[in-house]
Amino acid sequence: MIISCLALGSRGDVEPLLALAEGLLLKESLQDLSVRIACRNEIWNDLASCSPPLPQVSHFPIRSCSVDMAVALHAERRSQEPPSKAVGREDVKRFEEEERAELLQACHGADVIVCNLFTLEGFHISEKMRIPCVIVSPCLPPNRMPATFERQFMDEFPLLYRKLKASARGLEDEDALSRPVCWSDVTAWMWRVFLDDHGTWREQCLGLPAIPLDKFEEEGGEPLPQAPLLLLTVSQRLLALDESDQFLAWKSCARFVGNQVRESSKSVELDKELMSFLSSSHSLQAGDRVETSAPSRTVCVCFGSMPSLGFLESAEEKDVDSAEAFLVTIMRGLKSLNLRCVWMLQGFHPTIKSKLERAAGACVHHHFFTFVAHPHALILPHCFAMIHHGGAGSVAAAIRHGCMHIVFPLTFDQIYWAVLLERAGLACRAQPWRSVTDESIKSSLQFAMDHYDIRLAMKGGQS
Repeated sequence: MIISCLALGSRGDVEPLLALAEGLLLKESLQDLSVRIACRNEIWNDLASCSPPLPQVSHFPIRSCSVDMAVALHAERRSQEPPSKAVGREDVKRFEEEERAELLQACHGADVIVCNLFTLEGFHISEKMRIPCVIVSPCLPPNRMPATFERQFMDEFPLLYRKLKASARGLEDEDALSRPVCWSDVTAWMWRVFLDDHGTWREQCLGLPAIPLDKFEEEGGEPLPQAPLLLLTVSQRLLALDESDQFLAWKSCARFVGNQVRESSKSVELDKELMSFLSSSHSLQAGDRVETSAPSRTVCVCFGSMPSLGFLESAEEKDVDSAEAFLVTIMRGLKSLNLRCVWMLQGFHPTIKSKLERAAGACVHHHFFTFVAHPHALILPHCFAMIHHGGAGSVAAAIRHGCMHIVFPLTFDQIYWAVLLERAGLACRAQPWRSVTDESIKSSLQFAMDHYDIRLAMKGGQS
């Protein structure tokens, strides 16, 4: 049996699929099961360096994406012009066509397709291959179904609309693993498969009708197909703070399976110099006293895959300068409170890396330690707070290890998590990274120190 997992997006979007797959392999001990992970090389290399995958798990490489192309793709999917002159709309269209061809190839011979919400091509491919599809998401998508969608759908597909609504009425009585698709699925996530620009690709490359489910717009005929299983790899404790109707829509048709984080391999160890730095952070030096109840005075700064995806900087010189100024402001705030810091600099422009390391200078062994990448599980137990972008993976890791949060949302679902963390008392109000000042970063760090409660943090770590 072959499971093909299609996972574009950031590391936080890919890791839950890999964690679920490895958990299944370890739990079931299925000798004839193999898992194929289709993702970008840089994400796979990052995951593999932190913890080598199981032998039954293989990587199907999806073409790497330059920073400029990543920014252009994001703009195109929001119906905006690409911001960089280096990448035009024709370049984006060609890249997407080649990428979809690779995703289709990655599913060859598969018995089940698993995909995330950034790779809904998997939904269409499963329809073509007539095999089950599972959707895995580490977050509730920030984009809701457009207000006009239901009316337009009802006007264009009145019979299908009535069938989906009728199916929804029996949702609570159905087994979530084997029930027909219903309007609740459309409201939560399937509206995307009707609005995304996949129609031409479905017709020309997959030989399918341009619109999914359109054959059910007929009297009588076949019953509605089975709904794809929807798994949410998020903490229900944190989501309990969501008071929106969007959460209720997802709750009605999804299964919550908790945060899916891969454990660090015993073969992966901390650099000795870094280990020495982290160990010394628990002992206060003369003149270094900080008024805080936290057991450590070390902060981790990590923006995950965001720099390499173009959301904190792009190849434009002005963006590199802005990102550099942002990081240097963080550094000044840490120094002003006499705090220590470890920096994860993967994905940043080489100019930023070198300047930041020079700025740390002679303090590197005393206050700052810069490095490329290490598993969160090896770093965060030594830290009382984490400065990050609010990605689902970073949020889950920091909660798991009892850290406070200082969040600078960049895109996607990150403002959503920032709001929930504020409601939980684990973070102060988030702010745009471009508007950070010496006073605002100092205030955020002070909040983390003043409100750190090891019992609350560790309780949250068990979510």
